Amino acid sequence: MHSTSQPDRRVSVAGRSRGTRNSRLARRHVHQAAARQSILATRPRDFILRRRQHFDSHSAMALHPLRRRQQRTVRPSSRSQRMDQSGEQARAQKDQEEAGPNDPSKSTSGAESSGLVRQVSKVTDVTITMKHIFTLLSLLLISATVAAAASPKNVVLILADDLGWADTTLYGKTSLYETPNIQRLAARGMTFSSAYASPICSPTRASIMMGQNPARHGMTAPAAHLEVERFEAVASENGPPHQKSTNVKSATRLDPDLPFLGKVLKDAGYSTAHFGKWHLGREPHSPLERGFDVDLPHWHGPGPKSGYLAPWAYPNFREGKPGEHIEDRMAQEAVAWLKKRDRSKPFFMNYWQFSVHAPFGAKPELIERYRKKLARRPGTLARPDVKSRVGRAGVPVLQQSPTYAAMVHSLDDAVGSLLDALDEEGSADETVIVFYSDNGGNIHCGLEETAASGEKYITPITSNHPLRGGKGGIHEGGVRVPAVVVWPGVTKPGSRSDVRIQATDLYPTILHMLNVDRPKDHVIDGVDFAKALRGEDMDRGPMFTHVPGHGNTPQWLPPSTSVHHGDWKLIRTYHYGEDGNHEYRLYNLREDIGENKNLAASQPEKVKQLDKLIEDYIVEAKVVVSRPNPKFNLAKFDPSKIGVQAGGLKMPPGFKSSKPSTGKPTKPVNKKSMLGWIAKNAEITITDDSLQISPAGRQPFIANARVRANGPVEVKLRIRTQKDGTCRLQWRTEDQDSFPETGQRKSFEVAGGDWQELTVPLDVKGRVVHVRLFLSDSRRPTEIDWIEVTSKDGNKKTRKRWDFKQTVKISDFQPPRKPMPKTVSAGSHDDGLRPNVILILADDLGYGDVGCYGAADVKMPVMDQLAKEGVRCTDGYAAFPACSPSPAALLTGRYPARFGPTYEDCFGGGAPELDPAEHPTIGQMMKGAGYRTACFGKWNVSNLNRRRANDFGFDRWVGLHLNHDFFTHKVVRTSELDMYENGKPLNLEGVWSDTIFAGEAIRFIRAKSEQPFFIYLPFQAPHDPIQDPDIPFDKPRDKKKPENRATLIKMIERLDLEIGRVMQALDDQKLAKKTFVIVTSDNGGAKGIARNLPLSGAKPSLLEGGIRVPLILRWPACCLQAKNSPRRSPRWTSLRPLLQRARPSHLKTNPLMASISFQHSPVNQNAICGLVHTESRDPNAVRHVWPNLMSTQFESRPFCK
Repeated sequence: MHSTSQPDRRVSVAGRSRGTRNSRLARRHVHQAAARQSILATRPRDFILRRRQHFDSHSAMALHPLRRRQQRTVRPSSRSQRMDQSGEQARAQKDQEEAGPNDPSKSTSGAESSGLVRQVSKVTDVTITMKHIFTLLSLLLISATVAAAASPKNVVLILADDLGWADTTLYGKTSLYETPNIQRLAARGMTFSSAYASPICSPTRASIMMGQNPARHGMTAPAAHLEVERFEAVASENGPPHQKSTNVKSATRLDPDLPFLGKVLKDAGYSTAHFGKWHLGREPHSPLERGFDVDLPHWHGPGPKSGYLAPWAYPNFREGKPGEHIEDRMAQEAVAWLKKRDRSKPFFMNYWQFSVHAPFGAKPELIERYRKKLARRPGTLARPDVKSRVGRAGVPVLQQSPTYAAMVHSLDDAVGSLLDALDEEGSADETVIVFYSDNGGNIHCGLEETAASGEKYITPITSNHPLRGGKGGIHEGGVRVPAVVVWPGVTKPGSRSDVRIQATDLYPTILHMLNVDRPKDHVIDGVDFAKALRGEDMDRGPMFTHVPGHGNTPQWLPPSTSVHHGDWKLIRTYHYGEDGNHEYRLYNLREDIGENKNLAASQPEKVKQLDKLIEDYIVEAKVVVSRPNPKFNLAKFDPSKIGVQAGGLKMPPGFKSSKPSTGKPTKPVNKKSMLGWIAKNAEITITDDSLQISPAGRQPFIANARVRANGPVEVKLRIRTQKDGTCRLQWRTEDQDSFPETGQRKSFEVAGGDWQELTVPLDVKGRVVHVRLFLSDSRRPTEIDWIEVTSKDGNKKTRKRWDFKQTVKISDFQPPRKPMPKTVSAGSHDDGLRPNVILILADDLGYGDVGCYGAADVKMPVMDQLAKEGVRCTDGYAAFPACSPSPAALLTGRYPARFGPTYEDCFGGGAPELDPAEHPTIGQMMKGAGYRTACFGKWNVSNLNRRRANDFGFDRWVGLHLNHDFFTHKVVRTSELDMYENGKPLNLEGVWSDTIFAGEAIRFIRAKSEQPFFIYLPFQAPHDPIQDPDIPFDKPRDKKKPENRATLIKMIERLDLEIGRVMQALDDQKLAKKTFVIVTSDNGGAKGIARNLPLSGAKPSLLEGGIRVPLILRWPACCLQAKNSPRRSPRWTSLRPLLQRARPSHLKTNPLMASISFQHSPVNQNAICGLVHTESRDPNAVRHVWPNLMSTQFESRPFCK
């Protein structure tokens, strides 16, 4: 299809002056006045009379605002005149009703009959007063309005592509994107806050054109651009062994005999045109075969053919000038068609935008505009620490892509061009305008952007916060979309509606607005929402979403169907429950828009009720659903991968690095941060988390020629790839000058997706000195956390390990050369295993607020049981009476004075700050000893620079820096989001903070690994804000008012419950006996409603109430039990293996404390681990000084009793 001729000047709201706009509006009013005079001249009075008799009060209320203003200009000025006129109208109408339609005696009653009817019928026989003139003009205007309302209307359907609910200014969720023209459209009509679509392109487009749900028409995937033609959905017979259910193959075409909306309106006498993306099939399924007279640029693909900026290379379409934006061109084509259309017909314009679908690109000047805007925004790219956290591994972040912002800008400009054109020709008042999006925002793709400073960073395309998930997923972020409808004379300008609507509803609603009959024998799932457009109450009823495939976007779910009904949303996931049953997720969206709290377990009746709706619809619509997978293998199933985007962000196809490719073989990359490894045919990036290897040639690999290990050899590594593949190891021994051409190779499989720890045995003959690792993926980046090469002969001296971190190398903390003694585990004290360790730190938990310490009004069964099974220390002390310094001491073994003046001055404006190089932590030590390490909770030791727990030796961190609202996770004073996953912002709004931390700890415990684990679990409770954990989004309460102690108690009891969940996980995994559990507090209870009795003082004083804290230890495999009598020495030597590792020579601890040996010589049992056994009448009394549990030096003198 060839292009129509183009105007020389781009139509855009941005380029118009106020004077031009005012002149245009004046011409428009003159045109409308002339039209009304024409109507009055051609309509006989009896026609006007009939129109008046049929004009009901509802239509009067539905007048367009312009006509209402004109009507007010002839309204009687006094209240008495208005009442007079109303009475005359009522009497005239009553007379007419009594006389009947054929009785002229009542309708023209003579001088005594006063009213509008008499004035019209005998206008030439009476004396015309000013009142009569006003009345007559009012009637004429009403008649013209009714005639206009009855005439056919036009419709413009604007469909954005991948535009998320939070991507416009309609809902106040963005401060970066600018959409003044969409806002301008909203000012004319009604904005819907609960508009829905399918989570992917083609299904939504098919639903709009047919009024049917994808579950019924069968197009459930964006597959309509493929060459294969399939007219029905087909359930697969089986699937990969790690999937419990099968996928459904989507239809790729729709039945040609179905009544597409374009065809229905064309048959009703409309001129029809389609502009932009189609994605419902190529010929013979293009718009030209589906009822549209015009189709530009006549493209069947899922996005712009080659990009947004010309040249575009569309066949049979006039090429644009270099740099011309396709959205500008489509708007120009649409405007040109409007000007040349047959004006004797109404029109239907399908304006389906390419924006903002991939491939991602925009006008350079707009990108630069938003780049500068980002630089001015505090807390985003203006801060280097924020840039360093952006966009790895698919973790959601803020909206901070200047490219995407520029794309949204161009999308909005096109909307403005259409509005300008309709205004200029005076047809806006006769045109229904619908603005919608085909699915939620894209959060699974990423871009490498350049900040205003010149630095490069990688970011997801956008953010759907506060909604969960995005395009491709069944959660709200994938299906809730922006929507505006303008129905002139009906929708109230600038109005908003909470009525839930769906893309399927546009079909019946548009037909209703245009007064076009529905096609016969065509099933329509959509619901006519005209009542909502009139501002009336409306209950749409159940709404279904069907996504029958395994996805790969953030928060994806296996094949599922959902139903929205009232405030509730139920997701049925096929065959992912126990014993092949379905799995359910239930959310109350009114209270939990982020879908953070699954209520399925606590609301079984509601689940049953909503699930019946799903089942009934499946039966009625004959929906093709997923089947149980006969090839499912439980051993290959990993539930932790559900909802995780395999391979992280999907980067553009050509993405390799920020440097342009020259096409020549790349030189070997040898950076200091690579720790002796080199890379060939690859680009290397060292992130905070890993070594990232981006292919830049054929057969990319990394190599190390400094390996020294006697064969046979074992290579271990932690690796992550984006897709399944085969890696290969190759080696050379010291007696070989080069790698042999054959042999000495070992291949191993890598599953794409999440991190994996793999062990590869190498049958090395002799001594290996050189190793190569060839990557499995020659197109996409591969990440490596660490590599370890060990000789199987048991010689620890030849063990080599490389940990690719920016801040800490494991070589800094090598295990001692002397053989490590065997350590204890459940059932044996000599089986060679090391214990797991969980260090639980409460925040501001007072000495007198724990049941086993004498609190009568607090029920803490879990901590009481831990004390019963272990040791309750009566004299446990914190190193500082306030938050940050105390955990810093706990983590490093040092008194806070060693960290600098900021720690001692934390109440005078100082900011706590640790440096992992100067102050090595227990996390670094434990990691160096071969432990898996994690921190879940309040970090709070690097508040100035916001350094992550990952920088201090923890493999994984989910938590906060400061103190925040327990539900919103925002700092109360600044509203800054303060929840992070490995340093990147994490939105889990609505979930109690400590529940998140406990859940993360449970997942870490359940993860399969041969390594022992160390979990640092610093809970936030019961630190303020004081909030009720049982009341969602409870407002913070005054911590000094006595009546709020009941709420504090609930927080403490919730803390005990979360600790109990973690202990239960240990029991479930049969790890309780192998795990050393420590529970304590960072300082005493705060002033006000907390209790430290019988101690005096509170946080932050140096009195006992500020520094003496609860301390409970449990290690079932060791004799840490409360039943030990005071005269019996506990076996503290069993703790020695836990500390049996080297430490840096520069590590200094408290000089007041006595040293403990790391050697095999006998150890002072009364001093090790700082536990001092003293004579006491209390069998549970163990005296303890508490600078930290990591320190190996403690004061050995007993404290006063």
